[in-house]
Amino acid sequence: MTGIFKNSHPSNNFILFIYGIIIRWAYFINPQAPEVHPQDSFIYRLLAEQLTFLFRFNKYVFSFIIFFVIFILAIFLNRMVNTQKLFHRPNDFAGMCFFLFTSVMPGWGSFNSGFLLSCLVAWILLILLTMSSNNDARGKSFNIGFLLGIAMLIYSPAFLYLFLLLIGLILLRPFRAQEWALVFLGVLTPLYFLLSFLFLFDKPMSVLKPEFTFGLAKASFPLYLTLGASLIFILMLIGFGFSQSNQRKLLVQSRNCWSTLFVCTFISLILPFFNTHSLSTTLMPTLVSGCIFGAAAFYYPERKWLSVFSHLLLWAFAITNGYFSLFH
Repeated sequence: MTGIFKNSHPSNNFILFIYGIIIRWAYFINPQAPEVHPQDSFIYRLLAEQLTFLFRFNKYVFSFIIFFVIFILAIFLNRMVNTQKLFHRPNDFAGMCFFLFTSVMPGWGSFNSGFLLSCLVAWILLILLTMSSNNDARGKSFNIGFLLGIAMLIYSPAFLYLFLLLIGLILLRPFRAQEWALVFLGVLTPLYFLLSFLFLFDKPMSVLKPEFTFGLAKASFPLYLTLGASLIFILMLIGFGFSQSNQRKLLVQSRNCWSTLFVCTFISLILPFFNTHSLSTTLMPTLVSGCIFGAAAFYYPERKWLSVFSHLLLWAFAITNGYFSLFH
């Protein structure tokens, strides 16, 4: 399977689709309603309530929504990696890793605030990394700020990703005051619309109180999930080492993209310390950029047995996770 995704080909999208169905089969059999926790924001709770009411007669809709969102993100991650020339040759390992990692890590089997946050972070990252090839990126500057503003309303600690935008603009773009101003304007725009909504419908402003509880969420995972998550983290570290040692052969633009990906991964890893939400939920955005470092761990090693063995182990963890989720 790793040999198929080593080269980029249009038929790989269909193979990736089948690949995802196989490793996520259990989530189609055992659909889950949207998860709502006391720490979730007003916006997310309102959205979850509306979706639950809208699809109350068929929970399978949520399984299909999650699957197709992951599939679309995997395709766009592959396209971004190849367009920005992050590797010496085009490949589709990023999409494969995204599907595989999200099938192993808990939290990706149901609609929750972490899933929604991860989608927004992925969208921001995909726009940000393509800004280096635009002469005029004012529209994209506003868009990434607007998406971050929505993310902050859904999950308060997402404000940390503002550093991702600022560092990314420094690395990928020459300084233009208009673009920076548009980023901050975009961040404030969702808050303005929400305040207008609350005022018009006479809702208390206290619903916007941000949730910050410094510490680390307590969580206990089964042994197979702990081992699977540990293997993913090890692959991300291996991929980081390979990406650093091979950057001299890449274009300056590609090296800056790798640096931006590292910043995104670092911010995602410290995110759980700003809210004692479910640990599995707060770690979900890590896989958005982490899957690209995982792709490097599959792409660069000369000893192919290492990548094949890692893939088989993660495949086993994904199938095991799906099997036990049926009895959850």
